[in-house]
Amino acid sequence: MATKVLMFPGQGAQYKGMGKEVFNLYPDLTQEASARLGFDLVDLCLNNRDNLLDRTDYTQPALYFVNALSALQKAPDVPYCIGHSLGEYNALLYAGVFDLFTGLELVKKRATLMHQCAQGAMAVVQGKSPSELQNQIEIFGFNNIHVANANSATQVVVSGDREQLAQLLAVLTKNTKTKAFLLKTSGAFHSPYMKPAVAAFNDYLSDRTFNAPEKIVISNFTASPYTALNLKENLANQIAGRVRWHDSINYLLNTGLEPDQFQEVGNTEFLTKLLADIALETA
Repeated sequence: MATKVLMFPGQGAQYKGMGKEVFNLYPDLTQEASARLGFDLVDLCLNNRDNLLDRTDYTQPALYFVNALSALQKAPDVPYCIGHSLGEYNALLYAGVFDLFTGLELVKKRATLMHQCAQGAMAVVQGKSPSELQNQIEIFGFNNIHVANANSATQVVVSGDREQLAQLLAVLTKNTKTKAFLLKTSGAFHSPYMKPAVAAFNDYLSDRTFNAPEKIVISNFTASPYTALNLKENLANQIAGRVRWHDSINYLLNTGLEPDQFQEVGNTEFLTKLLADIALETA
């Protein structure tokens, strides 16, 4: 079947060497991006000096730009697009909401604000539903841990206090059917820890204007389409809000789309594997 949906990965999909297939294809754009960011994007992505590629104020603009170039290179023209957390900015770029460098500026500001809230940690839990995990968090009194990403019926990302996360993972992994591990992030993203970033980003967006989406873009925050009216609200709330990936994919599947009509942009298969898991739930 022809591709109808593009999926853009977010933070966690970065890796040393990313972008090597596309930087040389768009040298002028790459040079301009590096100048605007104040660091050498090619050197960061290909060499990852000082492990900066895993620091969110570097990760986000680098991944956004590589996603954007990858889409320029080979993405088909499709009616739907969706992005996982940061990847949502690529979906909105693809949908004509803003241009490449406006998006880069937005992502740079978002990343800087989130990095300024850099405390806590995040972890992946496999083998529990969001509701099951939330119940266990409450039972053990881990008040500073929050469900950050509901990726599928059995994969959840939690976010919060590093010490409480370590205690939670120790409890969860006593059950051999549950796998859990910390993520390489520099903060407790998509949790109340990010509320100062939400407030500051709201202020930053207040005097900006955007185009209405030319494609159907599903919001992480609402699991429903973006509109011209909810753009700013969703972009700000997404920083601290739960990534409702499971609900968002089901929204698209419930329109009659088939899993083989989805295409992940870039060289990772993280979103493709989640899609396959979600599709199996109703097969």
